[in-house]
Amino acid sequence: MSYPVDPLAGLAVQARAQLTGASHTPFSEDGFGGLEEKIDQYIGDLILESVRIMERRQADTVSRKYVQQASENLVATSRRRAFTLIGTIGGILLGTALSSYYGMVSTKTLTVPEVVVASVFAVVGTFMIALQFTKE
Repeated sequence: MSYPVDPLAGLAVQARAQLTGASHTPFSEDGFGGLEEKIDQYIGDLILESVRIMERRQADTVSRKYVQQASENLVATSRRRAFTLIGTIGGILLGTALSSYYGMVSTKTLTVPEVVVASVFAVVGTFMIALQFTKE
């Protein structure tokens, strides 16, 4: 078996070669093919993320620590996006509340509904931002 010239592409080929001899139970042929595709994709993503971390740290090689960090980044990405979205929406709500408070103070007109809505936006927005900070 000849491996590709690119050593990074060779890693995916080696992983696929190891899977070839593995038992397909409990997978169907099609299911096992899908598993192989996802493993190939994960290996490629893991390699790219590891190299990005290495370059950010201005290192010459990818260390075990960089691979571990890359793996954590890949797994946490979808979860992180959700909490980033929550924090963004919270920031919008908090900004809206602060803008409303400023408008009420500058015009010197206060109505109960305006104060209640602005206060709800402020509390919910602050909670959402705090939730983002605690989960990241």
